[in-house]
Amino acid sequence: MTATVDDLVQSTARLRSDLNAFEQRIKDLTEAFDLLDRSLLTSSDESVVLEVIDNLSDARLDLTTADRHLEAAVRHVERLSLA
Repeated sequence: MTATVDDLVQSTARLRSDLNAFEQRIKDLTEAFDLLDRSLLTSSDESVVLEVIDNLSDARLDLTTADRHLEAAVRHVERLSLA
């Protein structure tokens, strides 16, 4: 089955929407780790939690970069549907 330009426009926009939802899930998870009661953690466990938060934050930064590329792709593919 061959996709139409409109199908591709919609797929590209959906992909960006999915990425934004995934980024929000990572943000929510990061906040959940940040809200852990650190007084209940050993210093070793607290270090692990901080590493997890740092890794999740880095992942969000990478997704933000990917989102900018997808945003540009959406704009370009929308131009195809206008042609």
